[in-house]
Amino acid sequence: MEGAISRSIEVSVSAGRAWRAFLNVGELLSWLCDGAVVGDREGGRWAVGWYIDQDGGEGVTSVGTIGECEAGVRIVIEDVLFEKPGAPVLGPMRLEFLFESRGESSTLVTVRQSGLGDEPEFDLFRRGFTEGWGQYLGDLKTYLETGISPRLG
Repeated sequence: MEGAISRSIEVSVSAGRAWRAFLNVGELLSWLCDGAVVGDREGGRWAVGWYIDQDGGEGVTSVGTIGECEAGVRIVIEDVLFEKPGAPVLGPMRLEFLFESRGESSTLVTVRQSGLGDEPEFDLFRRGFTEGWGQYLGDLKTYLETGISPRLG
């Protein structure tokens, strides 16, 4: 698919354990976002959001539909739209979470975003995705390996 970018990290947990951290609202709030809605099955909604301004309540959201959901292997979010106040809505895109088992207690987690257009609006998103997912995957690793939530303290 056009305009694909990805980030990966190895975590010291099983693929099934890493996979569940992307489908449970409480876990998503521990390592990824400020708010989430998850219909944890194919056809369910998958939405995450972050506050831009804690006092004003403005934020950004990424919303899509779960197209594929294979336990411990992959989650595919289709028709992803990214919304930020004062900016054009970006999408539809495709977001994939891949879980490659590397033994009983090691998994390579890859996040791939595709469908990014060539329009200038996607340039900032592309940079944010690359930097943001680097940080989020580090937070995922910390959360899964220690049980400590980087977001909740």
